[in-house]
Amino acid sequence: MIDEQTLDWIRNQKNNGFTAEQIGNQLLQKNHTYQEIEDALMKVGKENNEKFESASSKKTPLSLKLIAIGNIVFGAFGAIISLLIFIFGGMITIMLGQLAPVFAIFTSFINIFAVINLLINIFYIYLGISLLKLKNWARITSLVFVYIGIIMSLIGVIGSIIDSRYDITMIFNIVFFVTGGLFAYYYHHIKKYFV
Repeated sequence: MIDEQTLDWIRNQKNNGFTAEQIGNQLLQKNHTYQEIEDALMKVGKENNEKFESASSKKTPLSLKLIAIGNIVFGAFGAIISLLIFIFGGMITIMLGQLAPVFAIFTSFINIFAVINLLINIFYIYLGISLLKLKNWARITSLVFVYIGIIMSLIGVIGSIIDSRYDITMIFNIVFFVTGGLFAYYYHHIKKYFV
């Protein structure tokens, strides 16, 4: 809860020509929460009959919704595949473990991989849901994943050129590189929608 002294400070800042965003940024630096800042700005705005657009009232762009839904679908599909690998890996472990213990160790590694992959895909689902809720950490995390993908695809293109391999893999890497660059540009320009 913001006290009356801070509300007076906000009124003074508004009278001096500062925007709500500038005032909000200053209050964030003073360790106030987004909700406290939003409530205080709305209260001061009502006193002056001003309209204040809260962060939660911003409409999510359709393109961002599609990216978020893509993350959720990708994560769900990957989670299903991971579960199937885990289930069938367990069955294979039981069958092959009776023949030779070495096979049991090998299939155990497959099961470990399946569990790790399942956790990653659950995170993708959570990331997609957080993007729909306009959480800034989700935007930043997605941006980091895009940059990692750009670097990996660039390494793939360079490797293809060095090996004189001009195949579908190189085309895929170029497409991912360009698409990743567009996503990176997009994620930088949608900051205003995120809390």
